[in-house]
Amino acid sequence: MAWKPKRWIAVVLSLFSSPLGLLYVGKARWAIGFFIIVLACGLASSVVSGLAALIYVSWLLSLALPVCMFFVARKVSLVARPWYSRPKGLLAISAAFVIPILLARTFLYEPFRMPSSSMEPTLPRGAMLLAQKAGYGHYSAFGIKLGHGGSAMLAHGDLVVFDFPPDPQMTYVKRVIGLPGDLVKVEGTRVTLNRVPAPNKQLDDSGLVEEELKGVRYKVLAQGARYPYWQEREFASHEQCRSTETSMECRVPDGHYFVLGDNRNNSADSRIWGFVPVGHVVGRVVKVFAPSESQCGANDC
Repeated sequence: MAWKPKRWIAVVLSLFSSPLGLLYVGKARWAIGFFIIVLACGLASSVVSGLAALIYVSWLLSLALPVCMFFVARKVSLVARPWYSRPKGLLAISAAFVIPILLARTFLYEPFRMPSSSMEPTLPRGAMLLAQKAGYGHYSAFGIKLGHGGSAMLAHGDLVVFDFPPDPQMTYVKRVIGLPGDLVKVEGTRVTLNRVPAPNKQLDDSGLVEEELKGVRYKVLAQGARYPYWQEREFASHEQCRSTETSMECRVPDGHYFVLGDNRNNSADSRIWGFVPVGHVVGRVVKVFAPSESQCGANDC
């Protein structure tokens, strides 16, 4: 007797995962082709500026497929049901894709989206970041924390992803300025590390400045209202800092980092909420993908 798939199962599987719905009705080649098309559209829209519209193509395909499956499943009749359309086969295929992704995001690399302008010009709002987690001991994925191991030491000038100290459920991205034991002074938008001013060269009239810290060069924005150093703030190890109306100087405690945003006058960072504990470090940014136009506001990119 020929095997016929149930339409409601085909539709539900397609809503959950389009390729699974196609595999269930015995359309393995369609499933592979669909997966390749959607993956290519998603990667191209995230990485290549000007191809943002492709993400809408993948969304439309994913929305249209469940409707198509309602009619396709009715016409399918197979003499022998393929192994990949059976429950165990579908579970095995799902696990073969999901488990490696979970392991990679938990222990190796994880993507993040830059939600604000606090790291401009280095990280525009909407930019996609890839953080290296291997070596930093932060075992987590999709907001679920599985534990923490030993962490490698970051270097001056590194871009770091970390759990926000006042609220560890939030994730922040900043630049490492001070390592444990360093004496960091921030006066206006200029940085002095261990009593040595960081070389600072203005590039144009827009406030764009090139800064160098321990051989690492990067650009910062030195524009906007003057930073309110005179405000009294309370945070862990606050006694390690002293502020005047125009500057702030801190001795970085053991097991902590001092971080700043590259948009110096428009960033909430260690000047406001204090030091980043080593145990909060998620990873170091190793790759930045510029945002596409659809991911930016009118004045954000």
